[in-house]
Amino acid sequence: MADGEKVRVHCAACGAKFKAPASKAGLRGPCPKCGQPLTIPHPEPAAGGGGDVDWDMLADAADQAPGAADDGGYDLAGDAPPQRAQPSRPAAKAMPAMA
Repeated sequence: MADGEKVRVHCAACGAKFKAPASKAGLRGPCPKCGQPLTIPHPEPAAGGGGDVDWDMLADAADQAPGAADDGGYDLAGDAPPQRAQPSRPAAKAMPAMA
């Protein structure tokens, strides 16, 4: 985020549009026009600035993350997701015979 960068803010209550410092992103405050609370949004990423995602690197990092040991997860390459256990139901009671 460049120093002095601004983000566009839109008030859903009154429709006012204005700019706020990007350093205030995520903070809540009143709309300068109507006073309704709003949240300053985070800046939009620059067009083309994100680059390609290195999926292999992300997968390797996930495999090495704490708690990534065999925890019953499944591989998206072909394994079926684990089945949830169905809750057991009590046996049905016999209804008394009507006379």
